[in-house]
Amino acid sequence: MKKLSLMKYFTLYSLIAFSVTGIILTYFITEHMKTDKISSNATLASIILNAEVSPLLSEEVLITGLPSQNILAIEKNIMKVPHNINMLMLNIINKEGTIIFSTDNALINTKVFLSQNIKSSFSGKVHYQIIDSNQIDYLQKFQNKKIIEAYLPIILGTKTYGTYEIYMNFADIGSHINDLKKLIYATVFFGLSILFISLLKIIRNASNTLIQQNNALRLRTEELQSSYAKLNTAYKNTVLTLSNAIEARDPYTRGHSERVTTISLILGSTLGLSDEQLKTLETASLFHDIGKLGISDLILHKPEKLTEEEFKVIKNHPIIGVNILGNIDFLKNILPIILHHHEKFDGSGYPLGIRGESIPLKSRIIAVADTYDAMTSNRPYRKGLPHEQAVEELIRLADIQFDRQVVDAFLISEHSIKESTIEVN
Repeated sequence: MKKLSLMKYFTLYSLIAFSVTGIILTYFITEHMKTDKISSNATLASIILNAEVSPLLSEEVLITGLPSQNILAIEKNIMKVPHNINMLMLNIINKEGTIIFSTDNALINTKVFLSQNIKSSFSGKVHYQIIDSNQIDYLQKFQNKKIIEAYLPIILGTKTYGTYEIYMNFADIGSHINDLKKLIYATVFFGLSILFISLLKIIRNASNTLIQQNNALRLRTEELQSSYAKLNTAYKNTVLTLSNAIEARDPYTRGHSERVTTISLILGSTLGLSDEQLKTLETASLFHDIGKLGISDLILHKPEKLTEEEFKVIKNHPIIGVNILGNIDFLKNILPIILHHHEKFDGSGYPLGIRGESIPLKSRIIAVADTYDAMTSNRPYRKGLPHEQAVEELIRLADIQFDRQVVDAFLISEHSIKESTIEVN
């Protein structure tokens, strides 16, 4: 009876703990993804409007009103805003609060209340929020939709002269987030289920062992060691499954995290890292690009080389990755590694521009592994470099982009790295 009671309580409390963990983990990841997706859409809209509409504006017309030819040109140019941004309405508001242009002609020359968000936009800040269409009179025609309201400053030269008031449909983003949420739920709960089954087996084996005679202690130890190995494998499989979920968004980088992890562990072993340090390095390597979950598909899947503005968005992915994982206690030790894996040894990297040994050693290791795999992998806009040419680049950039001791470790382990990446591929 005691055995049945123990298993009953263990099953109940474990299911509760795993369910709560899975829900909380999924909630934080999807909330970060939603915010970053909205931010990406607002940023993209801002780039297009500043390129296509701002040249048609001036300080004078923002005060006196737009000539008809400018209105026609703006109406034509806003058609260049990508369809997936789902812009429902655009208003151009000057600093007096007058709408000088609107996709709804009835609003032109009407006054709006200068809310704190609008005033803040006048000082050069971007604001966005999700609202219901019935909160604003002229949005009620959209029939109780959830709408993204964004204020993007109109900057001419070095001064701000007004704001773009944009309303975008949240439905497609919500649908996209829900689809990703289902994938994350499935991935997380699959991994947690493996952990639960493994733990259940450990408890069952331990309970049986306690009932057995005292001379079965050696067998009990062997069984516990076997179960621990299975638990450790289940944990690694969970991390790998989450990593694969990230890379599933981009077929051209599929397997990248696994290859980077393989190379990083070889370099870490060559540099004399302990088993515990290697485990941390392995987890950080698998998660190093998780921040790309928050990057727009338009940029992530772009078949040609990125523009300077698009690359600026990509450069945010280490910070996004830290934000996504920041509330997960057992991953806190890998956050600095993920944050700094694009720093350069001479201080010219990102996001913080730190240099030398201020960069965590594990970040310096991942930087070499990440760059080597990126150079030798094919992309839509270029073919991967041969191994020998990639190694020459690593040597050339030692003490500039990379830590020389890590590059030296790469050269020592070059044959093993080349063979291991062939196996992973």
